Amino acid sequence: MLKKFLGFLLVFVMVFSLIGCSGKTETVDSKSGTNDKKTIGLAMAGMSSAYLIPVAEYAQKEADKSGANLILMDAQWDSQKQADQIANLIAQKVDAIILCPVDAKSSLPSLKKAKDAKIPVINLNMRVDDKSANYVDTYVGASMAEEAELAADLMVEALGSKGGEIVIIEGAPGSDAQIYRTQSFVSKISANKNIKIVGITNGAWDRAKAMAAAEDLMTKNPNIVGIYCHDDNMAIGAIEAAKAAKKADKIKFVGIGGSIDGIEAIKAGELYGSVTQPPDWEGAQSVRCALDAIKGTKLDIWNQDPVEKITKDNVAKFKGLW
Repeated sequence: MLKKFLGFLLVFVMVFSLIGCSGKTETVDSKSGTNDKKTIGLAMAGMSSAYLIPVAEYAQKEADKSGANLILMDAQWDSQKQADQIANLIAQKVDAIILCPVDAKSSLPSLKKAKDAKIPVINLNMRVDDKSANYVDTYVGASMAEEAELAADLMVEALGSKGGEIVIIEGAPGSDAQIYRTQSFVSKISANKNIKIVGITNGAWDRAKAMAAAEDLMTKNPNIVGIYCHDDNMAIGAIEAAKAAKKADKIKFVGIGGSIDGIEAIKAGELYGSVTQPPDWEGAQSVRCALDAIKGTKLDIWNQDPVEKITKDNVAKFKGLW
């Protein structure tokens, strides 16, 4: 009799532990074999980028708020490493993947594998090329072309009717941002006959590299009056180089991103202007889109960042997040 009672008690304890204090059993996800908490893989191009750090942070905050697991992968700007990481996420049977690609073209084989595995993919921050876009559910990010055009407007305003020679410091090669932040800037600037682009080099989103790039450009082109950088972080590096060369007062600087340092530099009169790109919106929106895609909700083809110009005239209303 005692053995029967102990056996019944053991079964009761096991059942109660499965039900929990709420009195409800947890639903089991047939895909992962665990509870109904969704898992999202966040495949980032490179966490050395000052901008991508808060993008990932706000994605994590949104995942926590929504009760989802987030697995962060850092490809360190290596396309093969990113392909391996995506394969790992697919093998883990995650419910969705958020992809910030190393470059526009290299993700196609990985995206096809995710599609075959019926895992929705959200393209974040840097757009994949048109062929690859057929395998993503939506793009969350800014129009790099629009940002570049606004940056060109800022450079024209900064130089006035006199114009002059300018140079460009680009971000990591092959990315959507690097391609269109140059292409669209050049297209818009070319309409102004008084401004001539005399040099383009790469700063890889890195302040120290941008500083070295600016030093080289100023040496080769001693008469430049403007430096346009693909982000504020590199613009600060270029400003530091110009200060060291005692040319900061002769050159106008334009960036993109609306960073903390960029905003402070605008206030100080060192950076003429920047163009906003909100990392908090991008990070959170990518997770919201991933969760909607998991539910089967049809997404808009593009969830586009709101962007605008920042100058000394309106800088007081902005607060940098990176």
